[in-house]
Amino acid sequence: MTAQSTGVRETLPPVAYIKAIDVWMTTCLAFVFAALVEFALVNYVLTEQRQKATKKEWKKSMRADNGNADVPLQALSKNSIHAEGSGCEDQMQGNFPLQPAFLMIHSRITPRLIDRISRIIFPFSFLLFNMIYWPMCFYGYGDETIPKNT
Repeated sequence: MTAQSTGVRETLPPVAYIKAIDVWMTTCLAFVFAALVEFALVNYVLTEQRQKATKKEWKKSMRADNGNADVPLQALSKNSIHAEGSGCEDQMQGNFPLQPAFLMIHSRITPRLIDRISRIIFPFSFLLFNMIYWPMCFYGYGDETIPKNT
């Protein structure tokens, strides 16, 4: 998209103000960036859910095996396939990294919910942008309106 924007700018004469094509290309680039952020957020939430599920399964299996989920780490490291210093020890002890505040407040946020919300917000906001952008392009704004052929 950046190459398209640069190509379009080269064909237009240089002006001191922002052009409509600059607004269009910047907004489209912002929507692409927002989609990438949404993708990263979904992956983050999915990873956190998997870690919690793994932690629950581990505690459940430890209770079933020993009757106690608080097995010392030294006992686990003998049978562990993970090398020391890999971060697995912290996860086994329940020392998971802190979640961002918005995920701690809303613990019911799921990747599916984020996708459903995004499927509504992205098209609606792009439609809203188009409803504002195109009339401004065709009819202008303020004193600098494009003359109409009447």
